[in-house]
Amino acid sequence: MVESKVNPETPQKITDYINKVDGEFYDILTQLREIIFSSDLGIVEDWKWGVPNFYHEGMVCWLTSFKKHVGLNFFKGSLIKDKFNVFESCGDEKSNRIIKYTEAAQINKSRLNYYLKQAVALNQKGMKVEVKKINTDCLDDLRI
Repeated sequence: MVESKVNPETPQKITDYINKVDGEFYDILTQLREIIFSSDLGIVEDWKWGVPNFYHEGMVCWLTSFKKHVGLNFFKGSLIKDKFNVFESCGDEKSNRIIKYTEAAQINKSRLNYYLKQAVALNQKGMKVEVKKINTDCLDDLRI
């Protein structure tokens, strides 16, 4: 596993975070983490805002368990072409886009690799997104 960019304790923090989640969501988190690292994009783990964060020349995505789904949120998702129509936006069309998973069978490795490659490429090109106000209503079911 690639070491954390910032905190060497990050891999264990992420493992502990995933181990606290039961059932199907545990499987989803585990599979998504494995796909991110098998992408060969040089993505490293980080720990921000109390959840797993993934980084390559800037933030790529974060992963969290909500009450009703697991979310994989792309920081510059508004700049990524949603080729497979999997992104959901949250409220005011902020820069982030999320892919929601409720069962492991929804995970498609090749599609996810497409989004990861696009996110890394945006960071490598130094692309910036205008940050707009976040509608926190869509975060009501965050599992903390």
